[in-house]
Amino acid sequence: GGARFTAYLPQATTEKPHAAIARENVREKACENASERGAAPLLLLAEDESLLRLSATRALESYGFRVLPAASGEEALALFEATPGVSALVSDIRLGGMDGVDLTRHVRSRKPDLPVLLVSGYADEVAREAVSSLDIAFLSKPFSLKDLTAQINAML
Repeated sequence: GGARFTAYLPQATTEKPHAAIARENVREKACENASERGAAPLLLLAEDESLLRLSATRALESYGFRVLPAASGEEALALFEATPGVSALVSDIRLGGMDGVDLTRHVRSRKPDLPVLLVSGYADEVAREAVSSLDIAFLSKPFSLKDLTAQINAML
């Protein structure tokens, strides 16, 4: 067997809800920013929880970013080395194997000015030390998609 879920969604209306209009405005701004620089920014996303990785990838793509999703620090590093033009790294601090701080150190050794955003559900000392010593941005979970895209746009 397995789990069965039923989702009840409200019926669509012809009027756009405020949230949809706000999303479109942010998306247009991200696309405008991207077109000013050429191609859409390419984000390397390291998140070991598959559901979070998938939803974050889809959401960021809907805001005009290109996303390279990775399930581990090691996979993210391999993708970084194999893919030219990564604009920024977004990583969970706690990953299985290589953590987000070590991943940051590795990518920064190859590209010192790469913008990095670390996210964590834990307000731990590791996060605080990394943020101050490595000059990176930090976002505490849970956060909204608006918070995430605003932080990424600010870094870029």
